[in-house]
Amino acid sequence: MEVKKNSLIWAMVCAVSVVLFIVISNRIAPFLIDNDNIYLKTVVSGEMTGTPEMRGYYLGVISGFIMSSLYKLTGNYVPWFGIILCLYAGIVIWYVLYNLAAACKKWYMSLCCLAVGLLVVSSIFFRYFVQTQYTIIGGFLGAGAALALALVQIDKTVKENRANLIMLFVFALLSFSVRSSAFYMIIPFLGMILLDKFIDYLGNKKEGHFSVLVLAAGVIVLSMVINILAGKIAYSSDDWKSYDRYNESHADMVDYEGFPDYETYRDVYEKYGIKESSYRALTEHYNLILDKNINEESFAALDEITRENRSKNNADLLGRLKEVFSSIVERNIKDYTDRPINVFVFWMYVAVVVLAVLSKRFKALRDVGFLVVSRMFDWIYLVYNGRYPFRVTQIIYVAELFLLVAIAIRYRLWERAFKKPFTRLKISPVFIGSVLVICFISFRFGIPVMRNAKNEAIAFDNMSVCFSELEDYLEDHPDNFYFFDMSNLHYKERTLGFGESAYENYVYMGSWITNSPWYNDKLKAHGIEDPAASLVERDDLYIIYQVDNTGSRDFLDEYFEEHYPGTKINKADEFVSSNGFVYEILSVEKG
Repeated sequence: MEVKKNSLIWAMVCAVSVVLFIVISNRIAPFLIDNDNIYLKTVVSGEMTGTPEMRGYYLGVISGFIMSSLYKLTGNYVPWFGIILCLYAGIVIWYVLYNLAAACKKWYMSLCCLAVGLLVVSSIFFRYFVQTQYTIIGGFLGAGAALALALVQIDKTVKENRANLIMLFVFALLSFSVRSSAFYMIIPFLGMILLDKFIDYLGNKKEGHFSVLVLAAGVIVLSMVINILAGKIAYSSDDWKSYDRYNESHADMVDYEGFPDYETYRDVYEKYGIKESSYRALTEHYNLILDKNINEESFAALDEITRENRSKNNADLLGRLKEVFSSIVERNIKDYTDRPINVFVFWMYVAVVVLAVLSKRFKALRDVGFLVVSRMFDWIYLVYNGRYPFRVTQIIYVAELFLLVAIAIRYRLWERAFKKPFTRLKISPVFIGSVLVICFISFRFGIPVMRNAKNEAIAFDNMSVCFSELEDYLEDHPDNFYFFDMSNLHYKERTLGFGESAYENYVYMGSWITNSPWYNDKLKAHGIEDPAASLVERDDLYIIYQVDNTGSRDFLDEYFEEHYPGTKINKADEFVSSNGFVYEILSVEKG
């Protein structure tokens, strides 16, 4: 009874600590949402679709349903997209802190673990809350699932493992529903943990419960099946299948080698009616919708060229693998991109190995070995395919960090090392030393990164005033419809879509969201089948071009002159935000 009482107390303390951390984080620096998240937000909030939409394509249906339901209740006045992602991460952090605190026998050691844990959270995970990114959060939830699986004990019954099995299911379900590809990165870790536990079961069948192992694996599979079935049902129509093919080709080119060179493959481009001005608008300015010939069919042909070139580049397998391992070493050791979490994880590896040897808990070394195999599987795959941005590599480090914590908890390494020589001490010197090293890493590497993330978030928030004011301008002209040129467009989530209207009178001319069913339905609702032709024919359609000193809009003149001879682009209006950003409102007129 006392154990349950203490667990409840620590659960409440950890929950309050996490809530305070999130609140303080967003008071210090308001959370921002960038990258592809911005377009997901316009879908689930209803700006793109008219009503909040649970189908977010990259965002799973379950999380899409949660977010869209909340937007239906409150409208755009509450930024649910960012709040839900922060909440997801907060639940995982609570789970980690709770298990750390509950693993300690003495209350003062639990309190110390909680304090140090919050220091690590602040110095490493702070940026995840002020610069929210759904890929990282999806991986964060997946790492939480890996931790829950690692804490499952096969020498105990299903009932005794119930709490961790429930958390395993919840984290796996939500991880897949936020970003399925992020969850797939966790599968090597989950597989190695299951293998590790199966080996333990074979070595001690008398006390082992195979049903626990089967149930744990079943829970993981069930979470995936539920998400996959929900997605299959939601995207079963022909227009979604067509978009899926188009987007697969689009992502394959944009995320990796880029579009094939026009001069080299001029015959292919001309075969599909893509002129040089269209190519320039596409590749240099990311405007995809001006030319109707940029579609599923032409993208499939261009992507085939990209794949062939990639195969040629990878023909020398041995040479390619040498490059891969060289790049892995470069990114893990010399590159500063992933600091401070990589420094902290590498120290944790050393600490766990040393403690395992000193305490003679050699099974922990086997767990560490499985963990290294899992991380290398992900790293080789990512680097070999040339796709490992910060938001992706962070997932590997978070999973490693959580599982190293799980190994320490499982074998209680901080209590066993140096136990006999220091029996008079109430706290192990190893525990004290570990705390000091963690504090050093947090203050030396973590706090500077935290400070930079805070300053960047504040700077972007101040900058986003320009978009907020521009949105007010657009809402003052509800009879017009606007196309956002992608050349120099700067925006961040905090103010995007916070106008009074839930359904905004604009679309982007680029991004992965173009040519999607939501996008095409919005154009059709405004009587637009061919954006470029409609811009020429109608006087209520405009292009918004952000002026800066990095380029010019001559590519637009070039495009319309080549496709619609005699047309001219005029500046119909100009909007200048309070922080100095200049937007030209352009109309296309016949000569």
